[in-house]
Amino acid sequence: MTKPIEGIGQRVRQARERLHISQAELARRVEASAYGMNLLEQGVTKHPRVDRLAAIADVLEVSLDYLTGREKGRNAEVSTTKG
Repeated sequence: MTKPIEGIGQRVRQARERLHISQAELARRVEASAYGMNLLEQGVTKHPRVDRLAAIADVLEVSLDYLTGREKGRNAEVSTTKG
């Protein structure tokens, strides 16, 4: 069995609040339920789907590595320039 991703809910919440997006709005944008988003932020969802995490990262303008705790700080923000 895989190890749960620790702290993901807290990172989602911090990034969401930085952009002034409600849980309900984030859920709508990633086509999830508000209840499901709440469970993720509360840490109840231990093994979120990678496609859902990628969608959340895109909306919140952070990297997937940041959400999963593999990358921290300023480097975690997604570059808006494409090269």
